[in-house]
Amino acid sequence: MGEIHNPRVIGDLELTQAPSDPKHAVRLQDLDARVQPLKAFVSDITTSNGIVASKVYAPTVPANKVLQSAVTDTENVRVHVLAQGGLFEVPEVTVNGTAAGNWTPSSDNLFAGYADISVEESGTITVQSSTGYTSTVNLTVATEGPAISQATIGALPGTQTEAKQGDVVAVTGIVANDAVSIAVKVAGAAQSGTVTGFGASDSAGAGFKTFTGTFTVGSGTGAQAVTVIAKNALGTEGAETASLNTIVLNQTKPTIGAISVNYPNGQSALRNGDVAQASSTITDADVVNYAFSAAGQTVAIQDPDSYTVSKDITLTSGTYSVANNYTITATKSSNGAVSTRTGSIKIANSEATAAISVQGNPTKLRTDADGETYTLVVTPSQTLNAAPNLTLAVGAWVGSWTQAGNNWTRTFKVADSDARGAAAVTGKVTNLSNLQSDVTGSFTIGGLIERTITFPAFARFAAIGAAVSDITKTRARYNGQSTDLARRGDTTDVAASFTIVNENGLYDPNGGYLFLSDAAFAGANTSGTLQVLFEETL
Repeated sequence: MGEIHNPRVIGDLELTQAPSDPKHAVRLQDLDARVQPLKAFVSDITTSNGIVASKVYAPTVPANKVLQSAVTDTENVRVHVLAQGGLFEVPEVTVNGTAAGNWTPSSDNLFAGYADISVEESGTITVQSSTGYTSTVNLTVATEGPAISQATIGALPGTQTEAKQGDVVAVTGIVANDAVSIAVKVAGAAQSGTVTGFGASDSAGAGFKTFTGTFTVGSGTGAQAVTVIAKNALGTEGAETASLNTIVLNQTKPTIGAISVNYPNGQSALRNGDVAQASSTITDADVVNYAFSAAGQTVAIQDPDSYTVSKDITLTSGTYSVANNYTITATKSSNGAVSTRTGSIKIANSEATAAISVQGNPTKLRTDADGETYTLVVTPSQTLNAAPNLTLAVGAWVGSWTQAGNNWTRTFKVADSDARGAAAVTGKVTNLSNLQSDVTGSFTIGGLIERTITFPAFARFAAIGAAVSDITKTRARYNGQSTDLARRGDTTDVAASFTIVNENGLYDPNGGYLFLSDAAFAGANTSGTLQVLFEETL
């Protein structure tokens, strides 16, 4: 074996170069290629008794491998390390001076291990390898929630000196830089609230920033503060902080009594030039306004911007209005509370018209011997001050008028004894200002309710009880049978047939007698008990 030259020591391994025996020589350049400075870095930080969040990784490939910063709410954390191993060796790495251990091979000569350390305050965690290579990660320790150094309630709406439920008021203040949200506690002055505005970090001095928001006033009374609570990115809440100032809550609102209106001359509405007195009692109000609004109508209100129990209302122009058109608005200045009440100043400066009809709108009214009942409906163009005053040319009233909304109804009867054809309805209606107007209507009598006609012995015809209006609408059948008799236009002898005749037995399409065309059948009625069911339909 030749002489050893240039001995080198790497760790505990001594290497020699033997040029005379190249087959057994160890090439130093090969070893130099495998013995590189050890590199180590933090891959993650975890904890078993808290939260580690807001992790930021270096934008390297592969992604999410090299941790640059994180936030935690506990002092005790586990720092996970990835490190290169030396030749034939596992890594030797410290984390803030604490040796990392529990190494397991990863890939590409990497080992994964960790060190459990305690960090009392925010700062830099340093990882150092045995070769002197170092890497760092910034860890923010937030064991307590963000502190709010001050909170202030802003100005009340408008010129108010007190607040009421539903008012929206500003709240501003100063909070630690790590705050990501602020909640308004449902208590004191607030029933809800939102803080969405934050100034830049250190905008309120080192470590603090400003915040702005609003809250909705709750239902309490008296002097009340607003309470706010801040959270950091981990969701850790700071201490509740009450506002430096308070506001006075006053839930009192004006009360407006019912509106009553006194019209002149026994009327229930105004004509042009008439004056009515509208009265209402108001309490807990500093400002009161009276207003009128109705299309096409104009009134003058006495002192509309000052409170008196009774107000004179003069109609200057108009035709008709009965809907709510009069509004009282009352305001309590200290808290801005507003109450309103509406009423109606009724106007009837024009005569009413009315449509007259029979309920169900039949084309004709059918009669019977005792009188058939129908309902007359009066539909006026205005509200009436009293029931219509109407007269029937034909028929008879039954009972009294009944009001249904704005309409009026009354029952009447028409009998066989009433004349056939059109029947007039005439009379007057009176509107709310006692203006009367003539109204007319009509109906037509032209049908006969089914009745039983008994034929005397051997008789060919018998009285119906009323004249027929339209022979083509008549039908007849023998009592106890379902088949109608055939209708004829003459008195020819034909079986199972009938026609209409006058009192002399002569054909008359508008006669008042039923004629049996079957002579033999009529002649067989020896007892006078033959009955025929007869009607004139619509």
